[in-house]
Amino acid sequence: MKLIILIIANDNDNYFEMQEKWQSYMNKHPHITSYFIKYKEDLEENIIQNEDTIYVKGQESLIPGCLDKTIKSIEHVLNNFDFNFIFRTNLSSVVDLNKLYNLLNNNIEYAGVIGDYYGQKFISGAGFLMNRQTCKLLIDNKNKLNYDIIDDVSIGQFMTSKNIKFTQLTRFEVYNYENNINLLRKDNIINFYHFRCKSNINHNKTIILMEKIIQLIYA
Repeated sequence: MKLIILIIANDNDNYFEMQEKWQSYMNKHPHITSYFIKYKEDLEENIIQNEDTIYVKGQESLIPGCLDKTIKSIEHVLNNFDFNFIFRTNLSSVVDLNKLYNLLNNNIEYAGVIGDYYGQKFISGAGFLMNRQTCKLLIDNKNKLNYDIIDDVSIGQFMTSKNIKFTQLTRFEVYNYENNINLLRKDNIINFYHFRCKSNINHNKTIILMEKIIQLIYA
């Protein structure tokens, strides 16, 4: 099976270090290829791709930006790559590539940590997994999505409307250890593939947490 990871990113100074952490491991698995997805205002084409980034013409924003560049990037991947699954995640996450790959199976349509927004079920945008068929369904109906709300809830609305199966996966909330980082050990992360590192206290703590998890997984 072939997996494409799409990582929501931008070139704000605060995020370059996070990109460097991802670059240290993101293409180490033989069956996984990872790309940052970013806006770039001065593109002559609507979308271009280089070695590790898919650029979409436009200006960065949370709404509708995250949804818009996710949809355009998925469409680009559908048109240009042979793949079985896409995992859409963000810069402040770390992924154990081997464990993520071992999760892939034919029963998954749309999977991740399931949330609830005023009764609307959705899968957290920090990391959702979709098979190729679900990606195609999403792109075929891209004009029916609600671009006025946050991306993961909008996608959740669509999946619900199409009776797509939601599969619950787990993740490790690394930020709970931001004041006790020495408590993070290989034995307490062994059963997880996705690690949410974002600190609401300090951007630099996010970097430190990412470094620690990457070391535990890949060192």
